[in-house]
Amino acid sequence: MSQISSPVKSAETNGCKSCEPHHQHDHHQHDGDDHHDHQHSHDHSHGADEAWHRAGVFACGILGVAGWIFAHWKLAPGTEKWLYALAVVSGAWPLVHGAWNALRARSLDMNILMSVAVIGACILGDWGEAAALVFLYAVSEWLEEASVRRSQSAITNLMTL
Repeated sequence: MSQISSPVKSAETNGCKSCEPHHQHDHHQHDGDDHHDHQHSHDHSHGADEAWHRAGVFACGILGVAGWIFAHWKLAPGTEKWLYALAVVSGAWPLVHGAWNALRARSLDMNILMSVAVIGACILGDWGEAAALVFLYAVSEWLEEASVRRSQSAITNLMTL
């Protein structure tokens, strides 16, 4: 049996980065047999996770813009910090989840680096910067997931031809 490289492993987990560390069964060639009889402890749909991620990105953006408006027009001084903090909390779930998985895998990746940047901005009191980092990262993750799904769908459609 030959080992399949990491890019194929990513395709088998449907691009799900949180599934890859748990997707550790032996990969082998099927010698023309298209039956894929690996057992998984979960599915890869993540529909609820995607909905929460989308809601978090949306809330993070709205709260960040509201915080900027309060800061720029000096409406209710001090309120902008709370709006920015809420923006960070609402959009940070994918970042925190990815950082936690990377720490468990003893791997330094972008999730950990972005988490350090966000925590540093919060410690320095630059809540607007922290909210902007979280929002931009959340949007980039959302777009990446969408592009992976589209690519996988296109490849699947090509394979069925």
